[in-house]
Amino acid sequence: MPTLVAFLDEWTERFPRHPRTQATNLERIRRYVLPHLATAGEVPLDELRRGDLRDVQDALLRQRLAKTTIDGAFSALSAVLGDAVDVELIDANPAARLRVRAGDPRLAPLRGQVQRRAVPPAEIHAFMAEVPGDYRAVCWAPALTGCRPGELFAMNSDALDLDRELIYLHQTVDRYGHLMNGLKGTHHVPEREKRGRWTLCPRALLALHGGSISGLSTVLFPSPRGKLWSIRNFYRSVWTPAQERAGVAFTLYDLRHTFASRLLAAGIPAIEVSAWMGHSIRAGGQDITNTTTRVYAHATGEYRAQALAELSALVSQGSAPADRSSA
Repeated sequence: MPTLVAFLDEWTERFPRHPRTQATNLERIRRYVLPHLATAGEVPLDELRRGDLRDVQDALLRQRLAKTTIDGAFSALSAVLGDAVDVELIDANPAARLRVRAGDPRLAPLRGQVQRRAVPPAEIHAFMAEVPGDYRAVCWAPALTGCRPGELFAMNSDALDLDRELIYLHQTVDRYGHLMNGLKGTHHVPEREKRGRWTLCPRALLALHGGSISGLSTVLFPSPRGKLWSIRNFYRSVWTPAQERAGVAFTLYDLRHTFASRLLAAGIPAIEVSAWMGHSIRAGGQDITNTTTRVYAHATGEYRAQALAELSALVSQGSAPADRSSA
């Protein structure tokens, strides 16, 4: 019977998955679970008990880690032990559905679930006034394209459709600044045309970018050294200093929510907004679950001009509404 540590060492080869999934699971287990297990995980798999894992959970809670962090660690362990069950090394998975209860008194009250919000135009403009000119385009991009942070730093000029004011997103940058093919949920898809999505890219954003981008094949928003940004470095070098000077508090992801909220408020159908954001059909707080909408409704692109006008107005006029007379 292998120990937990030994099984982890052979797990990636015996049970192939996408390298990103494997790396994430192993990192979580080794960082959060093994240090708090007796003998640091050198315990035979069939001797690992749920009570042992509850002790690990308790130790993590007393470190004031967030519920999502702790639950993520045990989800990773459950995935690994599920494979051990599948090959009949153990009879049951002791980590299955092991979660911190939402009302657990050991949870740090200030480390709850992150609350996303739509940022008012005045707050955005106050922030942008403190952003150095070279970085205003990249800071505006989530609000104007609806991209995720990892998608933002992988944007490439060869994926632009300048005439239609669209950009094709099909790659992401991980938190360490490494480029990966695919978006959230499509890293396993090898074909470029099947793993991405088209989203809006208003001329107002390209004007902020400056310089010639037509005909180039390069990252739109590189770091000062011409490399890919890691999200953490971008926050430290650009985002957080501007926030402190402006006295505001929001994230790149909040601007993605702002994209959805403003378009929905402007009358753009949720199915269109969902397609640009890469959701099945959920955006800006709306969750549409009826069968007709989920199964049979598809984005048509008919509202593209209206959406682009709304986003351009956000840049040029702050809170002034766009002309919505035509759909």
